[in-house]
Amino acid sequence: MKLQRCRKIPLDPVKRSDDGICFEYHFPQSPHIKWMFFGIYEYATSVVMKKFLHTGDTFFDIGANIGYFSMKGMHCVGKSGEVHSFEPVPQCMESLNRLYQLNSGYHLVINPVGLGEKEELRELVLNSDNIGGSTVVKNLLPDSNTGGTIPVQIRRLDRYMVENSVNDIHLMKIDVEGFEFPVLKGLSAYFDGTDQRPPIICEVTPKAYPLLGTSLHDFARLMQDFGYRSFLVANPQKEIDVADLSYQTDILFRAKIP
Repeated sequence: MKLQRCRKIPLDPVKRSDDGICFEYHFPQSPHIKWMFFGIYEYATSVVMKKFLHTGDTFFDIGANIGYFSMKGMHCVGKSGEVHSFEPVPQCMESLNRLYQLNSGYHLVINPVGLGEKEELRELVLNSDNIGGSTVVKNLLPDSNTGGTIPVQIRRLDRYMVENSVNDIHLMKIDVEGFEFPVLKGLSAYFDGTDQRPPIICEVTPKAYPLLGTSLHDFARLMQDFGYRSFLVANPQKEIDVADLSYQTDILFRAKIP
């Protein structure tokens, strides 16, 4: 019986064009890169993005990681739109900068900061096993996954919007390893000053809430006060109660219908 020859994972970055957007896949960065290469990584998120983002829109990618969804957003909004990416991990920033360099003419704004309720410095705990698993939530990572810490500047997103003259957001994606509650608290001035309620794709990490001294009930109440209902990203017709979540879940927040 002949054995099938195994192909080695490329060690050098592989460029690929997705409908005019060039992205560089560096397979050794993460086991997830191969799923990105084949277009099936968190596929439900890509579907939601295509539904809500259109040419000329503004997309906020909070916790952009290596820029896969920033790339998807650039494709949706085109050269007349804007993508604002927020990512404090230096290794991920290198990939985002490369995305910018490879795609001249697109409005990609890269911010090497974290977001939260307060403008402050926090320690970012690096995940040694998962490039996308670093967090500013203390004690969220087990010691076996901790790859040291680096200082990170935290900014309020509503203040960022004012300083950068961003008046409209058409879609927001938040993947910040348990820090989503403070991120959304940092948008309170924006929500207080407008009737706009853009759809929000948000990864919710229940085990982070006790470590932050709060609860999922508080988070659910905040989003209700902002005027949102919550649905599963994987099933956007299924409304759920965020307070009942017991494991990390991707949630689609959509505005309540008056």
